Amino acid sequence: MSRQRISRKWRRQAGVDRHAFGKYVEDVKRGMDRGGADNLTFRDLLDLAYEFLEFFGGT
Repeated sequence: MSRQRISRKWRRQAGVDRHAFGKYVEDVKRGMDRGGADNLTFRDLLDLAYEFLEFFGGT
């Protein structure tokens, strides 16, 4: 299974709104002095997803 399919499946199961999570990721990256072209690892994204769920409850 591709990472993209895993990501989609995880978001559906966890109830994460992809737009809200995307904005959260971009805000975090800005705080790390990383731009839009500076990609995060899959592990970084999973860590951020769990953090997002903890703070926002999967809104």
